[in-house]
Amino acid sequence: MDYNKLSLMSLTSKKMEWLSGRQKVVAENVANSDTPGYKAKDVSTFAEYLDGSSKKVGTYVTNPRHITMNARSNLGIHDDKNAWGSNINGNTVSLEQESIKSAEIKETYAMATNLYKKGYSLIKTAIGNR
Repeated sequence: MDYNKLSLMSLTSKKMEWLSGRQKVVAENVANSDTPGYKAKDVSTFAEYLDGSSKKVGTYVTNPRHITMNARSNLGIHDDKNAWGSNINGNTVSLEQESIKSAEIKETYAMATNLYKKGYSLIKTAIGNR
């Protein structure tokens, strides 16, 4: 991916979208932490998200009368290969690991938000609006 083709605002916005999607996956893992046989999930890297090279996720419709969701994503949800282990019931979700992921997402989202605010402030200054 050629990062030079993306503006700072666009890149920051895409990063926040990716982080939001990753947080949803972490929340789903936590919600299924006691489900027997559930495998912890994670998302593709941010670079794969930008490239669109990861597997698309969305709803699959077998009948034209089924309700569809038009939201397709490059998020690329897959089984977490870095899961810390498995419980006796086959569940691979570790609440400690998901807490660490959630904290990392929170910190990165805060940084991206601040960067977005600074970029917006810079644009306002450039056009003469203080």
